[in-house]
Amino acid sequence: MCRIAVILGDKSSSDMAIDVLRAFISASKSEIFSERIKSHKDGWGYVAMTFRDDQRPISVVMYKSAAPVFSDVMGVKQLEEIIRGSERYIIVMHSRAASYGRRNVHNAHPFHLSGKEYDMWIVHNGTMYRERLLELLNKKLVGEISDTYFLGEYIYRSVDSPCVQSLVNAFSSVKGLTKSAMITASLLYEQEDEKVHLFVTNYYTKNGKYYTLYLLDMRDEGLLALYSSTVGHYLARTLDPSKDVLGQEISNGKYLYTLVPGNFDVKALTYVIGPL
Repeated sequence: MCRIAVILGDKSSSDMAIDVLRAFISASKSEIFSERIKSHKDGWGYVAMTFRDDQRPISVVMYKSAAPVFSDVMGVKQLEEIIRGSERYIIVMHSRAASYGRRNVHNAHPFHLSGKEYDMWIVHNGTMYRERLLELLNKKLVGEISDTYFLGEYIYRSVDSPCVQSLVNAFSSVKGLTKSAMITASLLYEQEDEKVHLFVTNYYTKNGKYYTLYLLDMRDEGLLALYSSTVGHYLARTLDPSKDVLGQEISNGKYLYTLVPGNFDVKALTYVIGPL
């Protein structure tokens, strides 16, 4: 099981973005919404896409570590520098408590898929029926590989050209293979026209308080964030102690999608939430 946080931000909101990062670290170190999981200590990682003055992507950094985020001082410092030093950015981060797969760098998220005219990075919280994913892919398991790797491979195979409907169709087609949850965040980058898509799914079969995602819409202040419930709990401690969890809960069985326009401006960003 895992913790997830997604941040779309700009330079004006860097302090709030750092607050989200610190809440993510706290949630990874001390879990309060699961009786079984006490911490997410089996590795972490992120993908960060930064944008230049003409609003096109200028860099992508993917980082994966087998160390827990709460002890990875250098890895966290690098991400803080990206947040502080970028005009605009999209960050998808993930902290792992392993269910399937070895506890190693390979199985840390995100997973990167390429080979078509777009690249995709995916993180996942929850467990899928790995054997059934392998059947769909007509593959046999070799080694101890995370179910998320095969989920990402299936989605990437299924989507030739990314758009909201093709992504909804792909994820919906494997919703029935969910063992506990299919909480995902996918960042997709089209190489030719440099379109950037963010697609998030919120689907679980049990323990909604632990699994569900929350949305913090502060676009007027230059920040849009989605995160796991525990991240929202620790963020509330910092920004609004009157609340148990900060943000708007996303309903079970919903997705959130945004197409980052060529003139990427967080304050003008639009998104859609719909059913899977």
